[in-house]
Amino acid sequence: MSQSLLEGRLDPRTLPLRILERLSRFAIVLLALVLNDPKSLVPWLAVLGATTALSLLEYVRTSYRLTEDALELSTGVLTRRVRRIPLDRIQDLTTEATPLRRALGVVTVTVETAGSAGAEARLDAVAPAAAA
Repeated sequence: MSQSLLEGRLDPRTLPLRILERLSRFAIVLLALVLNDPKSLVPWLAVLGATTALSLLEYVRTSYRLTEDALELSTGVLTRRVRRIPLDRIQDLTTEATPLRRALGVVTVTVETAGSAGAEARLDAVAPAAAA
């Protein structure tokens, strides 16, 4: 087993980021429900609760580890997925910061490898210092 050079989780600012991104998907439907019955906040509360719970579970269950010879990513809430990417296969690391991510002070890291069509792995919200 290789010695770990860097271990970590996604940044805690992942939680508000994921909650906001998920709520934006439901905004039109929830707005229509509330406009139809302004006294009913139950749909808003249900979606907010489910979104918060799912985001928290994803945060707790996502981790990464950089060893001397590989990058290991562990993800999944119900189904656990562990990916091991040998460092000699990594061709490009891209960091991306959307306006929302910049406001929260996090970046997205995309790992591309030889022989893959697109991203091999993606760390959704990491502190810029950890991404470097």
